[in-house]
Amino acid sequence: MDELLRARQFAAQRERRLSEELRAGRGPDHISGPGRPSRQPDPELLRQLAQAQNLREGLGARCLELSDRLLAAEDRLLPGRSATEPPLRPGRAPAGPPRERTDPQAGWGAPPIPPQRPHSSAGRGTPAGRPAPERTDPTTGASPNRPRPADRPEGSAGQTSWARAGTSGGQAGGTRPADPGLPRREGSHSERPGPHHGPAGAWNNRPGPAAPVDRLSAPAGQPTGQQAGLSDDRFRPVASGRGPAAPNPGTPNPGVPNPAAPHPGGAPDMEDAAQSSGPMRPRTTVELVALVQRINGLHQQGAAQESAAILRQVATMITAEDVAQLATLLQQNGPAGSSTYLARSVSAGPPEHAAAALAVLRRDGLLDEAADLFHTLWSASSAALPALLAALEQSGQSADGQTLLWERASAPAEELAELAQHLKSAGRTDDVRHLLRQAAGRPINEVAAIAGALNEESAAELIRELVRLRSASDIGRFGAAIQAATELYDTLLFAADDLEESRARSIFTALRTSGLPTEPSPRPRSRSRSRR
Repeated sequence: MDELLRARQFAAQRERRLSEELRAGRGPDHISGPGRPSRQPDPELLRQLAQAQNLREGLGARCLELSDRLLAAEDRLLPGRSATEPPLRPGRAPAGPPRERTDPQAGWGAPPIPPQRPHSSAGRGTPAGRPAPERTDPTTGASPNRPRPADRPEGSAGQTSWARAGTSGGQAGGTRPADPGLPRREGSHSERPGPHHGPAGAWNNRPGPAAPVDRLSAPAGQPTGQQAGLSDDRFRPVASGRGPAAPNPGTPNPGVPNPAAPHPGGAPDMEDAAQSSGPMRPRTTVELVALVQRINGLHQQGAAQESAAILRQVATMITAEDVAQLATLLQQNGPAGSSTYLARSVSAGPPEHAAAALAVLRRDGLLDEAADLFHTLWSASSAALPALLAALEQSGQSADGQTLLWERASAPAEELAELAQHLKSAGRTDDVRHLLRQAAGRPINEVAAIAGALNEESAAELIRELVRLRSASDIGRFGAAIQAATELYDTLLFAADDLEESRARSIFTALRTSGLPTEPSPRPRSRSRSRR
């Protein structure tokens, strides 16, 4: 939720900045008159403004959706409410008889899932600047890009998917409404009536029958994980508060939680689940098929936390080629949404692995998975972004790196200053210049705050970009905002004096009109300047 709210704030800031640029194009710097045609708005600015507006509206809708899910989860924790009775929210009818309703799954511990943003570089084939199409059809919920094997019958009402099943920081996730267009696997737990029977494909949080991992049910005639040569401990999730799982000789280990039962205290921690129990190496097709069978077995028993933890761990243990192959297998035979969840989990690994997986997913035509992985990379920390940009360049995806950098130009002043410092320490001076050039187009009060947060060298670069790009009136307002900071104001005067004569004269006139000095403070300088 915090990631969504922050992304929504960035979108609102970018929208205000573009609106201001549009007004400046027809404002004080342009005087209409006889023989002077009126200036038309820049089509590129109009396109970017429409993009920002669509993005902000979409983020608002997702925030409301997540808030509703969190409220539903809180309602179920109220004392006196039956564990099998879902809350009746205003304007909503029960999904079915009490025996056929189930609780929403909470505590997935899913990796951070940034909001969906309309960028064509994510591999969807959408033209730049246009909102990306929704993943599911608004009437049926069916994914147009998801293959539907003929041997699987159509699902009934109540089926849910892994897609967007978690929130940042392991917050509660919930079940989704029924989608009649989604496929349902034969022999799933939804077809078996019982005391814990829920909607088809629902993530049931109740404990199922304890069963060793190596004896999970598999289709007739196909080997289980042990029989296929897939060691259980290769993909066993690390339990919260414990070290890596000990080798399993074939009998349940009392020190390791059973994947068929819910994890005590919620989902495993992200940092623990992301640790690899083995080195990254290529996996055979038999191993990957056995892993899919294991995921399906856990899914049939309602062990959502364990199956999600396995995918989070596996995503950082296998090669990029195997990520694409496993995503294809999950897309064809796994639970709905598990392939995109695997792709999002790749971002928890090294940046080189994430960049390679992104390239392979796009090459193999897994556009939904590639888009989800790219969107998750937007939440990379400032310290990790330089390495991620280098990895994207090495894999031939420099344009994606510039997209990430452009997004960060709308970050708060302190975060932007931190990112500029990390980029400079990594020797990426060109990226620092591009970042500050984008930041120079933000509202004047925000540019002043950024200049105050940057170090002296970066602040001087930002001011040089500002005097080249902004109008004289904007620079006058910027000078008034930083007048108290003597060093910054003197840097502004020197940067303006380095421009061509007509441009510098306009800036100094705007400063005088605002009642600001046009001479630097009386201190020793290495070079003297004469105001024009």
